[in-house]
Amino acid sequence: GTYFPPQPRWGQPGWPALLRRVAALWKEQRPQLQSDASRLAAALRSYAAAAGVRAAPQASWLKAAAAAYEQAFDERHKGFGGAPKFPMPVSLAFLLRHHARTGSARSLAMTVDTLKAMAAGGVFDQVGGGFHRYATDAQWRVPHFEKMLYDNAQLAAVACEAFQVTGDRALAEIARRTLDYLLRDLRHPEGGFYSAEDADSAPVAGRLKSEGAFYLWTKEEIERLLGGEAAAFLARYAVESDGNAPADPHGEFSGRNILYDTRPAQPPPAACLERLRQARARRPRPGLDDKVLASWNGLAQEAFAEAGRALGRADYIAAAVKNAEFVTTQMKDGPRLLRSWKDGQARIKGYLEDYAMVGAGLLAVYEATFDRRWLDESR
Repeated sequence: GTYFPPQPRWGQPGWPALLRRVAALWKEQRPQLQSDASRLAAALRSYAAAAGVRAAPQASWLKAAAAAYEQAFDERHKGFGGAPKFPMPVSLAFLLRHHARTGSARSLAMTVDTLKAMAAGGVFDQVGGGFHRYATDAQWRVPHFEKMLYDNAQLAAVACEAFQVTGDRALAEIARRTLDYLLRDLRHPEGGFYSAEDADSAPVAGRLKSEGAFYLWTKEEIERLLGGEAAAFLARYAVESDGNAPADPHGEFSGRNILYDTRPAQPPPAACLERLRQARARRPRPGLDDKVLASWNGLAQEAFAEAGRALGRADYIAAAVKNAEFVTTQMKDGPRLLRSWKDGQARIKGYLEDYAMVGAGLLAVYEATFDRRWLDESR
């Protein structure tokens, strides 16, 4: 399983009960568990040996990968495959590079169309910016409302790269709204970026938490907040009196609306969205995972540095520099990176991904500033 709720829910066992069951099996059936583990480990070793091809990478492999994406592309709703749909920024970055290598118009179109479809959907926070974890449906309408630093950093970077390729300002706007969300809601005052915001929150203080409560709207709320501007806003974001979620498997969206943009080619109504954002800020916020991870902060460094250069935003470059200073002063033990920082204390020796992502992020900061310090830190 990928997620187990605190208490039994959606046909899954509660996490505490699952832990107790594992503990009981370990005491009562340890030989069987160890035998199962040995078989699994052997299967993994066999798989790893088969995958360990020694030949140099071939261009044909990249061509085959691009063809596989083309085969899986959803022509109607964009993205790849069916529900649930994940943004998969690494896939989009690969397709952009395939376009750069080969001139493939198809790879570029799949990337641009997917970015725009996601940014118009409910999987993008239309009010506050930033992407949710994934869409539970094929249309990008109903998200799992968790927000992750590493998703948003990578999606902002790939949107920025797509803007550089096409000159399409709509892609620059996706990057801007995503990075502004990170600056506003996920940044520690000293420059590090927190890891995530939870999907669940309380509709009002003291109530039980539910999926997406922070992000949902009734038609009456919007009419009260926007007055004479409400009618146009309601039509654009497909708001309905009894709620607009096409699927509500757990009965949490009744009478409420997930905003999605039916006219993404038009400039967003910024003043109306800001009024909704300020009203929403008074609601109980989702839980914040306030640890700072080196690897994910390396991705954020890279996104802010590249966007600062591409969009002409000195404040983004400044955010990248401040983050680089945080990681290299607060998250190192001598020459060694530390993986996790929280409440003033860094812990755990860094893993390969921490070195790789921080190294790439520092190199991007150097390219944005030409301050030799960041090149040296990267090396």
